[in-house]
Amino acid sequence: MLGFGVTLFLIFGSVSASNSSNVVFYAAHSHNDYEQEVPLWTALDEGIGSIEADLHLVNGVLFIGHDVPSNITVSEMYLDPLMTLIQDTGSVWNWTSNQPLNILFDLKTDGESTYQALYDLISRNYSDIFSYVDVNRTFHQSYLHCIITGNEPIDEMRFETPPHYCSIDNQYSVTIKTYNETFSPLTSFDFKSIFGNVDILDKNQLQLVEQFIESSRRFNKRLRFWGAPETTEFWDQLIEADGNRNVIVLNADDLQSVHDYLETKGYNNTNQGCDLTHDWCAIPTPQQIRYR
Repeated sequence: MLGFGVTLFLIFGSVSASNSSNVVFYAAHSHNDYEQEVPLWTALDEGIGSIEADLHLVNGVLFIGHDVPSNITVSEMYLDPLMTLIQDTGSVWNWTSNQPLNILFDLKTDGESTYQALYDLISRNYSDIFSYVDVNRTFHQSYLHCIITGNEPIDEMRFETPPHYCSIDNQYSVTIKTYNETFSPLTSFDFKSIFGNVDILDKNQLQLVEQFIESSRRFNKRLRFWGAPETTEFWDQLIEADGNRNVIVLNADDLQSVHDYLETKGYNNTNQGCDLTHDWCAIPTPQQIRYR
């Protein structure tokens, strides 16, 4: 259960802003963001370009929670505060920027019904702030990107009637090339199921990572390993294997550490490949934002 202090932050927003560089770090992901001491706002203040919210459908309502639902809905923790922030400031961030925030909605209950409830919620109350694909398969940039992970109802999503508000988080190496980057801008692998319980990759393991990166880059997708070490030594291996800085997304629970690491490595708003992958991120150019 989330405490009263967190509730106050959900209402009034923002912790102290440490992101003085005004950079959105699309190479970072806030894993299980709702478990942060201050959900949502910590990630925004650190400029983390992707956050994760686990959803349980209970009696037609979407609640946040990992193994079991909490008493806080996705609207209360995320969607309403973001809507208010965008309406008040014209930005997701603590500075003037048109760059979007990725939200990975991890469906914990039945995929088809949970997704339908989320789709209906976005369509009914939040369509102005989510990117979408129209009937002509044209992608329209907005403030938030919806990405479905967990129990993904892939066929239902592929063949639903437009608009399409959500894409999928691909979970298999063999399907990196199956879906285009708009339907699947990200691939997420369980690190330990591939590499075991290791802190540093050996030569053969690093070669496999490089193959994953090359395949992802070829199809304009990002790549994340969850359950992976959160050390500078391991992050160095991933970032060096990436090279062009347009594939790897670091999975993190310590958001200040990943912010500081990427800032030290020279990541900024123009060198993360966002000019090529608008389905994941965007450079700060006003004409890319959809206003309705």
